[in-house]
Amino acid sequence: MFKSIFGLILVLSSFLIASPWQHTMLLADEGGNKVHYINPADPTKNWTVPVTENRSMQLVGNNRVLVSTLTGFVELDLGNKGASTA
Repeated sequence: MFKSIFGLILVLSSFLIASPWQHTMLLADEGGNKVHYINPADPTKNWTVPVTENRSMQLVGNNRVLVSTLTGFVELDLGNKGASTA
């Protein structure tokens, strides 16, 4: 019984190691006043942009995201490391 459970654990852990997480994330860091783009498959594509008092985000098309702020909004270009489009 112990050998079969140990074998199952080895098989499952090798599957998890062979299948790394591949999803990208866009995070609004309200406490740090930043927006983070995280790409675990290619960390060289990660970026962080300061956005004062950010609250919410919405994808608006053409690889852009609208980030609400205390005084209005900021539009960021996801393809250009978060450069502001304004």
